[in-house]
Amino acid sequence: MQISEPDYNDENVPVLIENGFFASGVESITDMYSSPSNKDIDPNPIMAVFYYIFFGFMLSDAGYGILMIIFALVAKAKFKVKGNTLKFANMVFFCGISTVFWGAMFGGWFGNAIPAVATNFLGYETGPELAIWMDPVSNSMSLLLYCLGFGIIQLFAGLLIRGYTLIKEKQIFAAVCDTVPVMIFVVGFAIMGAGLIIEIPGTIKPWGTRLLLVGSVLIVLTAGRSSKNIIGKLGGGFYALYNTATGYLGDILSYSRLLALGLVTGVIANAVNLLATMPGNIILFIPLFIIGHTINF
Repeated sequence: MQISEPDYNDENVPVLIENGFFASGVESITDMYSSPSNKDIDPNPIMAVFYYIFFGFMLSDAGYGILMIIFALVAKAKFKVKGNTLKFANMVFFCGISTVFWGAMFGGWFGNAIPAVATNFLGYETGPELAIWMDPVSNSMSLLLYCLGFGIIQLFAGLLIRGYTLIKEKQIFAAVCDTVPVMIFVVGFAIMGAGLIIEIPGTIKPWGTRLLLVGSVLIVLTAGRSSKNIIGKLGGGFYALYNTATGYLGDILSYSRLLALGLVTGVIANAVNLLATMPGNIILFIPLFIIGHTINF
């Protein structure tokens, strides 16, 4: 076998990715789409942060998260998993930690199992309030705004990576033009959109329209800069504005699924607890509780 030094100017040169136990768990997900080339940065460390946070937000039950952590630790300690199986166990472990965190924030410990047991079997009139932050069911609209805000943060992270890549290639002007106008546009739209759902302070509300207009003008003026004539530049700019408005804003709205999946977990878990407590017998409660939460999990 002949071994030679690779041509690093060739985009098809083989790439080996090495990450620690935190980011290695999501490598298989990245590989499902495309591995980074030798000129790109490894997206896995940044992607892992968002993946674990969003996973926990969607599952959002601390009891389920504890089960995931136990499963991962048992797999690593007892079965001595290696390779891709070890990476998967690491992913489950960190997803479990995130799920415990968000479950505690939303007060989900196998749904409302603790209040249900307290009121049905221990004689309390009302169960304890366990949510550290908010109850997703009663604060769904506020939580929706947070979900969209998380989406904007992730999209901005992608834009910053794009800008960093261009700066490394010494394309500083392109880095500014491809990131800053889009960020201004999105922030302006976010302020205006939030004003339709909640009350925005009067000092902030006008900035939504201003930033949206400024971002739109900058996109139109800079996006078509590669064209040689003014008509081509403006045409490319308006086309980029259309793509930004439909693409980025559609992506942001898609983060509402975080809320939907988070609500589903809690609502089904609460329904399981309701069915399990209906017989009024702790002996029947236990198997119904285990079977129902196993299905939900």
